[in-house]
Amino acid sequence: MHHHQDGCQITPYAEARRQSDRYPLISVSGGKPPQSEPCEALSAHGYLGKEPETVEAIVHWMLKKPYRKEIE
Repeated sequence: MHHHQDGCQITPYAEARRQSDRYPLISVSGGKPPQSEPCEALSAHGYLGKEPETVEAIVHWMLKKPYRKEIE
């Protein structure tokens, strides 16, 4: 699970994408404008404004049910 616009330098989206051939990747886009620093929860790093869809995809993945690989 990773947000395309995650501005945190420690967890860049490009690195998650690079590893997606070995590990499942759910990519998230959009949401609300950041209300905190890039590496904090109230930003794309915390899926701000996309929480319900993000949690649903994680739950489905954990339960081995079909899940969305792109959340927009």
